[in-house]
Amino acid sequence: MKQSKILKTLFEYFVITLGIAMYTFAWQAFMIPKGFFSGGVTGIATVLNFATGGDGVTGGIPIPATYLVLNILLLGVGFFVLGTKFGFKTIYAIIMASVFLKVFEGVWVSPIQEDFLNALIGGAISGAGIALTFLVGGSTGGTDIVALVIRKYFNITEGKVYLIVELLIISSIILVPGKGLQEMVYGYLTIIAFSTALDYIMVGSRSTVQILVFSKRADEIADMLLGMGRGVTAVPSVGWYSKQDGKVLIVVVKKNQMPEITRKVKELDEHVFISVCSATEVFGQGFEEVKTGVKKIWKKADKKS
Repeated sequence: MKQSKILKTLFEYFVITLGIAMYTFAWQAFMIPKGFFSGGVTGIATVLNFATGGDGVTGGIPIPATYLVLNILLLGVGFFVLGTKFGFKTIYAIIMASVFLKVFEGVWVSPIQEDFLNALIGGAISGAGIALTFLVGGSTGGTDIVALVIRKYFNITEGKVYLIVELLIISSIILVPGKGLQEMVYGYLTIIAFSTALDYIMVGSRSTVQILVFSKRADEIADMLLGMGRGVTAVPSVGWYSKQDGKVLIVVVKKNQMPEITRKVKELDEHVFISVCSATEVFGQGFEEVKTGVKKIWKKADKKS
């Protein structure tokens, strides 16, 4: 048991390292050298670098140093709201991001001349990297913490939080001497690609399906599904062609559990009819918690009174 826990922890930190490497590589290869920015603390650090006479590599306030200092100020929020486990992973991610930002500095620059493509590719790679980090409970700090805190209390995806907060950060580019509307537009394209990649991976990991099972052996299948730890609802039905009474089983499962369930159902009844539908949101035991934010605030107020 102890060994498996150690292996799980090592795997989580490996995934965080991989995600951070992807994120920082995208910045140093596709965005900073091209002179446009995205959002987040890295974006703020880049804006400060250019505003103080830097070019992303030399001169100005160093991007890795600014990134590290700003994130230290935000760690308190992560500890308070998201717990110490989150905080330790975030400290590791912040340190690794600061290191990788320096390591990847000038190592390889995208040879693509079209800035539109650089913005899309850089945004997608960085978004995928942050998604990997999120999946194992990590974060690079900054707006990652904001996104996860809001996600904890409200039903809004991490990508949408990024899109709102970081559009404001990107707008500050226009205040940098020598930068204007073109760089701001490329920044917007980057964050749209970033948010799309983030949501595609994050929502995909939480996606669920609703399975309808039509079978004459419904009772056996229901018992088998219960034995697998899945909830089942049996609804009385009538086959209008045969005029025979039966039962339709309704099962809601994670998308990655669907192949195993359909295979075992097929093994019990080779003539079974199965319908699978995507479920946009599923709330309740074993799935997502209904989050309104307002309710939790009321509860805290009630406890104080």
